[in-house]
Amino acid sequence: MTQKHYQSPPVGHQIIAMVYGVPDEVLKDNDRLSAILSQALKKDNFTVVGEVRKDFDPQGFTDAKLLSESHALQHTYPEYNSLYLDLYSCLGEKHGRKSFEEFLSLVPHDSHLIIFEGPVPAKEGVRAVRIPENIRSGDLRRSRKLRAVS
Repeated sequence: MTQKHYQSPPVGHQIIAMVYGVPDEVLKDNDRLSAILSQALKKDNFTVVGEVRKDFDPQGFTDAKLLSESHALQHTYPEYNSLYLDLYSCLGEKHGRKSFEEFLSLVPHDSHLIIFEGPVPAKEGVRAVRIPENIRSGDLRRSRKLRAVS
């Protein structure tokens, strides 16, 4: 009998965002933020298979969670009361959105900016999203894809 192998959908989903106005006491509690991300990932049934974390001195941290379905990453900027979040899922379009919304509901903040959210083709020739020229060239300030959400 031939064993079947899992095949991912040809399109994954990525969300990259900045979260602003996070209170000092939250940004300085790295264990709390790590637990919040782990809890949020349960909304989409992500499986955490590894974690790499770096606590910076005097402040700030990076938390990378390796998922069976890809990755989740957060990095804090305590000096600006903000944090960066990057979530990618290889389980198809829109997967990960519930986890993102849960993360936002658990982290007190004033506003957030979605830098990118959308499908990412995993297979050559699959048309999922057209990346505007200004993003390809690195000029995010002029991108129409950026939208502030409070």
